[in-house]
Amino acid sequence: MESTKYSMQSEEQEGMTLRELILTIKEYTAEITKQWWVIGLFCLPFFAWKGYVYKTSHTIYPAKITFMIDDGNVGGLNIGGLLSSLGGGDVDKNYDKIVALSKSMRIVQDVILTKTTINGTYDFLGNHIIRVENINEEYWANLKVKPGIPSLKGFLFTRDSFDNFTRTEYSAMKFMQSILNGDEKVKGIFSAGYDEDTGIITYKVACRTEELSIALLNTFYEKLSSFYIEKKIGKNIATFNLVKQKADSIRKVLNLIERNQASFEDASHSVLLNVDKVPAQRFSRDKQLLTLMYAESAKNLELADFALKSSTPYIQLIDKALPPLVPLPVSRLRLLLTAILFGFISGVVFIICKKLIVESTS
Repeated sequence: MESTKYSMQSEEQEGMTLRELILTIKEYTAEITKQWWVIGLFCLPFFAWKGYVYKTSHTIYPAKITFMIDDGNVGGLNIGGLLSSLGGGDVDKNYDKIVALSKSMRIVQDVILTKTTINGTYDFLGNHIIRVENINEEYWANLKVKPGIPSLKGFLFTRDSFDNFTRTEYSAMKFMQSILNGDEKVKGIFSAGYDEDTGIITYKVACRTEELSIALLNTFYEKLSSFYIEKKIGKNIATFNLVKQKADSIRKVLNLIERNQASFEDASHSVLLNVDKVPAQRFSRDKQLLTLMYAESAKNLELADFALKSSTPYIQLIDKALPPLVPLPVSRLRLLLTAILFGFISGVVFIICKKLIVESTS
């Protein structure tokens, strides 16, 4: 009996709580509707902010390429096996190594210091980026000079000797790396990624002109390809050169022995004593030995050449960046909706907080 009475009281309390919650929501909704003009006022600064963003934003031209790496194994493309041979173990981590290599200073410096023609001007790609992306006016001109950090205002690259750069040039190169790859403050204009299932690597670039987007994207691809192939076959190249050097040395000595033997035979037609024929026998023995050595060296050279060719990776371009690129303008509608959303949330929070303060003090 008592438990039934307690259950009825609990249901009654829950019902009252639900009714109170509904009434409270209606009360606050009515207050928000009544003070709609407050929300409008809160929207104004967000309209101004988004208007400034729209005015200072630029149309960009996104481009991308996709490619795979063939390590020469039977069966065609096998990027997983290739990457595993580089670092061993986890293939996913090796994919990350390729992406990290693409964004490394080693590749970035080659890209920045590559000369190409854009809009009729032949110059370093880094200088094209500085001009097109307005780096000097938007960043370097307003950059506060700190102790030990040189000013980059008006800077342009003038030489490609990276190892002999000055402090200012190194500072500019590091800044350009952050412009390309992005940081916690700025989104980069270059990005690299991969698909774990297909082994396809993707490069993306978004610049303010079509020419720069395509040139920058192709240069990143070319520099990574060259560096990757060079490092992949470096050991086999060294082995091939060593075997070739030995084979050439044996061939030179063999040629010298053959000439000396021929000269001796031409000068010894009247020799009758056996002791005088000893040099000819030595020439014949040495020639036979060197011939066997040269044949073995030639076989080793062919094996080294085959190993070099079979280990040379082939980077296969799948989708190439081609003009015309579809521009990506700034969306005015999106900026407007964002400003309204921010203003509405700020206004509602203000009205609710104001009502709670008034009720608590009354």
